[in-house]
Amino acid sequence: MKLDLTTLLKNETDMIDVSFEFEEAEIDYYGEIIKFKEPVKVLGFAKRISDQFFLEVEIKVSITTHCARCLQEVSKSLSIKTFDELLPVSKEKDIEQDENVVFYDSHHIDLLEYSREQLLINLPYKTVCHEDCAGICTHCGGNRNVESCSCDITVAGEDELDPRLAQLRDWFQKAKE
Repeated sequence: MKLDLTTLLKNETDMIDVSFEFEEAEIDYYGEIIKFKEPVKVLGFAKRISDQFFLEVEIKVSITTHCARCLQEVSKSLSIKTFDELLPVSKEKDIEQDENVVFYDSHHIDLLEYSREQLLINLPYKTVCHEDCAGICTHCGGNRNVESCSCDITVAGEDELDPRLAQLRDWFQKAKE
């Protein structure tokens, strides 16, 4: 989806509406597979304010992934709002790297590429099923949200201590004395 900015740049209009949908395949996001339940919806507008140009967009998406704590499937709806200044590519050298600037070439912006980039930038790094998710037991592997296990995870035996952490344990013992 290419957005033609010609009428905006020539002062023939103050605003150009943006509205489209696109299908996104599942992606591997830092080792976690994220599936898109429905098409990604993009709504917004490009507008002129005085002698500056801006792009304001809202991206709505429903994703399915796994809880980072208990590994159960989780569905989330996301609404990503962006507000970026529009500048020609010729000014790219004059501007320090700024995440709030979008450069256009020959009066066009590739909104599909822009929307995918914003989607990837704003996806949650880790998703949890609910705020107080107890996760899985590190000993028996049971989901502690569903069942309570009888494993004693508060006190690890000496034989279970990672040998790389032995010096740290000794340091804490000395600090207590």
